[in-house]
Amino acid sequence: MRNPISPMQFGLVLPRGADLSVPADFDYLEPDIERLLEPQLPNDKHDVPPLPKTPIRALHSLIPASLPITGPHADLSALRLHVQRACERAAQLGVRVITLSSPDALGFPEGYDPKQAKSQVLDFLRTALPFFARHEIMLVAGVNPPDRCNVMTTLPEVLQYVWQIDHPWFQCLLDTRLLGSGNITPEQFNDGLPWIRHVYVGGSVPGLSTVFAALKRAKYDDLISMTETHSDLSESLRSVRQTWSAV
Repeated sequence: MRNPISPMQFGLVLPRGADLSVPADFDYLEPDIERLLEPQLPNDKHDVPPLPKTPIRALHSLIPASLPITGPHADLSALRLHVQRACERAAQLGVRVITLSSPDALGFPEGYDPKQAKSQVLDFLRTALPFFARHEIMLVAGVNPPDRCNVMTTLPEVLQYVWQIDHPWFQCLLDTRLLGSGNITPEQFNDGLPWIRHVYVGGSVPGLSTVFAALKRAKYDDLISMTETHSDLSESLRSVRQTWSAV
């Protein structure tokens, strides 16, 4: 496995379809997968979108809603092909982590067997992870919003998938905006620390210094991506950097 990036790097999550530009001094960008795969994927003889000066080290939203992972229309072969091509493109860019972040693809319809849905998620992960391992890219899963998805809606559920798959290239995403909201309790956060390999931070997360202190105690030295897009990005980035350095 690759050595973690050092020193700590701070990036910016870009909304779907956003322009690959950033007005602040971020170390890297985290756009969505589809933005990087337009109009075709790498082995097709088409130009890929122009790349920004700021490196791309992470990608989010691995699976589009048009490729359901669960339910009666799930197509494992199509999912496998998508992941293969996505990992190839990500490796070309030097991407180190991809977030699953695909609630619309993960959620199964009302009346569908939850056990069958879980089996489909596990089959998908087992099919996808050899490509992540081959290219040394970490796949991380985080807590999905319950109003959009009925899979991985709590940190313990995410951890259950991580433990059951038991693969070094499949770990957890921590979205600090969910801490204290009922989605992730402080106890769950502490229990999940050993498996956290990517972190999202909003611009005004209460108690961020406490969260960062816990991450440092757990020797976290992977990427931290900011999700703030509607404020003074330079000031938000400065504040997050200072908070990390101070703890």
